[in-house]
Amino acid sequence: MKPIIHLLLVLGIVITLEYSFSEEPIPSYTPSYISSKPLTETPLPLNWALTSGKAETFVKTLATRTFIADVRLDAGQSASSVIGAYLDLRYNSGLVYSELAKTLPGKKIQVDVIIPEYTFKKLDAGRAKVRLIVKSINGDKWIDLNNGKDWTEITPDKTMTLGAVLPERSVSTKNGLEFDPSNTASIAVEMRTGKLQGTENLIMFIQDIRIDNSSLDKLKINLNLIRDGKVMGDTYIPSYPEGTKFILTADAIAFKASLSDASDITFDGKSSDFFLNVPVHFPGDAGLKGSLVVTSVLGTSTIEVKRDLSEITVGSAANVSIPLDKLSGPMDLREALKDIDIKVSVEPEKESPPIPMALSPVTLVKGRLVTFSSGWKERDAQKLGGYKCVDDSGNPGVCGIAVSKFENDPYRALVTIKMTGGIDWTNPFYRAELEKEFENTPRDLTDTLLEIEISPVTDTTELWQTPYRARIGLLDMNGNIMFGPNISLSEGLPAKAYLNVTMSVPSPKGFTMPGFDPAKVKSLIINVEATQTAHDPLELSIMLNNLNIRNTPATVSPAFKNFDFSRFKRDPEKWAIKKLVDSNGGYMIGINYPFPTVKVSNRLLEVPEVYPTVGRKPDDPGHFGFSSPVTKAQTIEDLSFFASRGLRIVRIFGLGHLDGVFNWDMSNNSIRGFDRHKDDLIRASIEMPVEKYAEHLRKNEKSLFPFRRGITGLNSFVIPDLRALLTALEEVERKTGVRELVILVLYDFTIADGITKEGPNRRYKVGEHPEVVTDPMTRLKAEAIIWKMMRTIGADGRFRKYISAVEIMNEPSNAAAVVTPEHFADLVNMVGETMYLVKDAIGPDIPVTIGFASWAPDIKYWKTLSGGIDILMPHYWESLESYDIDTLGLWPLDTPAEKIWEYLGAEKNGRLTGMGEISPLGGKIKENLERLKTAGYDFSLVWSYSGHDGFDAKPVMDEISTPSPKRP
Repeated sequence: MKPIIHLLLVLGIVITLEYSFSEEPIPSYTPSYISSKPLTETPLPLNWALTSGKAETFVKTLATRTFIADVRLDAGQSASSVIGAYLDLRYNSGLVYSELAKTLPGKKIQVDVIIPEYTFKKLDAGRAKVRLIVKSINGDKWIDLNNGKDWTEITPDKTMTLGAVLPERSVSTKNGLEFDPSNTASIAVEMRTGKLQGTENLIMFIQDIRIDNSSLDKLKINLNLIRDGKVMGDTYIPSYPEGTKFILTADAIAFKASLSDASDITFDGKSSDFFLNVPVHFPGDAGLKGSLVVTSVLGTSTIEVKRDLSEITVGSAANVSIPLDKLSGPMDLREALKDIDIKVSVEPEKESPPIPMALSPVTLVKGRLVTFSSGWKERDAQKLGGYKCVDDSGNPGVCGIAVSKFENDPYRALVTIKMTGGIDWTNPFYRAELEKEFENTPRDLTDTLLEIEISPVTDTTELWQTPYRARIGLLDMNGNIMFGPNISLSEGLPAKAYLNVTMSVPSPKGFTMPGFDPAKVKSLIINVEATQTAHDPLELSIMLNNLNIRNTPATVSPAFKNFDFSRFKRDPEKWAIKKLVDSNGGYMIGINYPFPTVKVSNRLLEVPEVYPTVGRKPDDPGHFGFSSPVTKAQTIEDLSFFASRGLRIVRIFGLGHLDGVFNWDMSNNSIRGFDRHKDDLIRASIEMPVEKYAEHLRKNEKSLFPFRRGITGLNSFVIPDLRALLTALEEVERKTGVRELVILVLYDFTIADGITKEGPNRRYKVGEHPEVVTDPMTRLKAEAIIWKMMRTIGADGRFRKYISAVEIMNEPSNAAAVVTPEHFADLVNMVGETMYLVKDAIGPDIPVTIGFASWAPDIKYWKTLSGGIDILMPHYWESLESYDIDTLGLWPLDTPAEKIWEYLGAEKNGRLTGMGEISPLGGKIKENLERLKTAGYDFSLVWSYSGHDGFDAKPVMDEISTPSPKRP
């Protein structure tokens, strides 16, 4: 649905600022689907008043955060359409559905809806009505509670509360089906339009959704548009905060804003450390035509920004920034800004149908804006001879990255880059970089935060699992680089890339070259990288907006604990994995098998596949852990194949992001099942060192975990799934005569990587549980559960036969949400405590390890755990954040294994060294594995047989394996 949009708008805003400025982050005005590491933002309490415009202009000030459903219907499309908003309780309520569903029988559901007079006039008065419809699900059948009969007359411009009371138990509906209230799966508000006379925008406001005794957070729930009972696309209905002015017009209008309830404030730092953001949102579809002009007058200075509406990218929002760099020194903010005059106008093409627009609160943002107007140049990241391209005649040449600089809006740039996806990381089409050298270098950027909003313009959403990516970085005077985390450019929505400039923690999903000096920074870098999926050259366009830098005051972080693992006397000669390696000449090649690729529907496979491999995710329609028939069969098939190829060491992910592993409460952030007595036992141990906590758990084991058939706080499928894995290994040995040894990974960095949703338009909810690190009670409960789980499964005689090592966490340094100065010590301490308790639970005859992220020097941050690491397992990716670390000599594969132990600050002393992950791509896998053997590694594990992320080992199986002879 792409309506042609025209609008004429003149906004005259004279702002006198009198407001108490807070240093604490607040919810952003941006839609909730835009994830970011938030800057400090303060909304200004503006009162908007319409000063000119035609009478038929529809204007409404939102009294609370409101979802705005806007559907454009054309006359003749349907004689009687039904449109509305849809909430899928299974996926989009913000609550754990398995817990919510238990509470629903007998509960009242209410929704507050407003149908404006503007919309009501467009409807067929004889048929226009609204209803609340509630559905339960039984298999693939949807059952209406009310059979679609309960329509209500519309009272325009009034809040209508639509309600339904769920029965206490299953009831028969009029069509003979059973409505089970505990399977209530969706709520919809529908409006019947009747016959329309012309093309119309139909607006519906949803202001609140309530379920008795259940807390639905409007910042977390997502609503879809529906028409005639079908969801319209994958995007969500936007919501806007209190104070937003919503307008629907095709005529010239003007608004004036004034402040209320203001107070005197001061702010620290220079005025150039702050800017105003003026948001103008267009909730309808893209396809705008016209121009936006924002003019600000500050004293004798005038800044005018023009914006072509056709350039407004995904999200349909124009956020115009106004820097305050004309001011100087600490001063009263009221005095500094009281004379600012802001005018906003929209100049559309003529003869436009009505379009919706939302003016959200202007915000004061702490940050120093960096312009795109000058100083940017192309950078050859790997000395490949320039960003190479081929001209229209097919002749090779060197061409620049196309950058459209908006001179009158210097804080935005449209960048177009010819890129080619694939596995050849030496291909110049694979990466590109922009560099801006700072003035007055070197610059001291110690303890600062850099942030930039990047909006995808080119549609590459089909590549979301192997996305185009971007990140920001810094280059120091000696040529060393620090990169922040990468963000996806292939999910169809804006995102914010950031870099926390600190040397106290590793850089999650990035890296810091040895010797990088944050006090001597030369340049800022924006790096773009192609997908690993091969395709023809693509003109990739992205919009860069609001690149800013702000100081981050030093924080008092918790202390790193000292761990004494000396009671666990290791004897590597007793380890099954050591015996296997020795019997095969001292070096082995194995495979990463994070989870089976099971044959289920594509929708399940996208989320992604079966992960974690134990437990049951709350949103899954069924159980797909190891003990489910389909997963067990696939696991036996794949493990048997590994056995036939001589791949005897298999690394498997177990608990993953923890959704469906621990029993989470309805809010999905607290582990349930611990009564007051058990809570008191856990609380009593908060100040205990881990040695005492282990004793405490043993002493109170029966009180904390009284049931033989279940473990308090643990999903009931977890132990059966772990036993099913042992059964599968046993079956494989029976069939093939080969004993496969598994490295079992517990946690993954996705417990706290800052990503709650992913996929096209971020429609899939994924696990995120940073509270396991940051909340003391949740952390101790998780540690106790893991201890009991490992004691339980470790008591199975097959465990020591088939489990060759236990990995506490995969790549903890990539858990971006907690790899911060505030929480990194918490993360290290949690991993260390869990390591100690796992050793206590299973004994020293099974080694324990950590999977270290793909930058060996970062291992130094984990020195306090060196005494407990039995196998040192770094990960290696030749193309690390766009840099071939092997070719550039940053970390050659020939680096002796003993050197990696030196990074940890420890000596090997008979312990093993394994390459936990190495990419199968690049055409050098066989050579690379041999280099690792020469460097003294004991084994190397290729990533991955699952192949879900584009790194698929299946095409190189002949290169990495030695087929075993078939049994007679």
